[in-house]
Amino acid sequence: MDFPLNIMQQGGSNPPSPFRLDPPTTTMVLGPWPGDEPPTMDAILQAMANCTGQELNVRVADENDAGAIWACQVEIDGLPSPCAIWCDRSEELANATREITGVQCDTLVAFETLLSIDDPLTNYINLVRLVSMTLPDAPVLHDTGSGYWLERDRILQDFMDVEREPSEDILWRIELEGGSVRTAGLQRCGREELVMLGVPEMLQQTAIESISDIAALSLELELPGSEGMLEISPDILVRFEPITDDDGSTLVSVRDAVQEETTPCPQLALNAMNIGEIAVFRTTRRTRQTTKLAQATWNQFIDACRDDLHKDGLQFMVQVPFEQVDDDEALREHLWLQVVAVQDEVVEAKLAHRPRLVPGLDIGWTTMVAQDEVSNWTVYTEDGPIGPGDIDPEGGSA
Repeated sequence: MDFPLNIMQQGGSNPPSPFRLDPPTTTMVLGPWPGDEPPTMDAILQAMANCTGQELNVRVADENDAGAIWACQVEIDGLPSPCAIWCDRSEELANATREITGVQCDTLVAFETLLSIDDPLTNYINLVRLVSMTLPDAPVLHDTGSGYWLERDRILQDFMDVEREPSEDILWRIELEGGSVRTAGLQRCGREELVMLGVPEMLQQTAIESISDIAALSLELELPGSEGMLEISPDILVRFEPITDDDGSTLVSVRDAVQEETTPCPQLALNAMNIGEIAVFRTTRRTRQTTKLAQATWNQFIDACRDDLHKDGLQFMVQVPFEQVDDDEALREHLWLQVVAVQDEVVEAKLAHRPRLVPGLDIGWTTMVAQDEVSNWTVYTEDGPIGPGDIDPEGGSA
């Protein structure tokens, strides 16, 4: 069985990264407008004022300069930069929307702004919430930066639910071309795009997952220049080297910390991760969010353990953080344990892998785990893993 391993939270900070962009590139979210009549600017601004409760500071574009049916610029609390808003027609967007949702939308309302370098995910969540509430009849939203289509169910679950939020990878997509695996969307977060070059076919899926995880880390950590290294997983070191893309833009090549210059692929790191027993460290933010969800869905997990713990093909896992209280760096290691019994609202679980930082614990060590101690849980089934994000905190069992 494969276990994701140690998720560490480390103190301290790195020097400023040479791979930051200031200002970042723009972010645009398009809202298809149902029917054949475009909305008026006043109607959209009133809807924005109603949903935000703010008095909007609006600058209206001259009709001759707008290049659209109408256009304006609005300053909104919760967004670090003014938001340009305009209404226009797009046959391409109308066709795509009809194909996805079956709804005819002949016009669109576009929202374009800059995300902050310090916290692009929060800004993006605020932007999607704003657009979604302003355009409640839009059947879907389209993010031009990532290429994602955000359908209403996903918006309600990931953006509007106070118990959860989308993961960092909502900000970018991963492109695979030949043996090149790269991000597309990091520049709007104020970071240069990442790339892994010359990735063998057997390692491409691992590369796709790993480069996205490293992109998420770049939102919290300063990626070092080519003279430095970064530990992205237990004992897995990589370095970052700037290269020039075919269009003249800068990419950041992810490479093994020590390697032959003729092999740009971080093959040592990818081979280690491909085994399946280690994973890239997760961000502090994602760990906090997963912890919140795991504890909110603990009752469903306990119910599933009671009913199915000893069924063939199922394994129930819990993750618990252990802090190094004597360490000046306040290191925290999250360990996975396999559930072996249920007692009331707690589980008995045994350590499933060898700790990297916590002394005195061996595989098979057993302890009791309660709701307020878990940072994650997983049920491994024959059809794949089920975690806190896969179920409704108010719904049934896992």
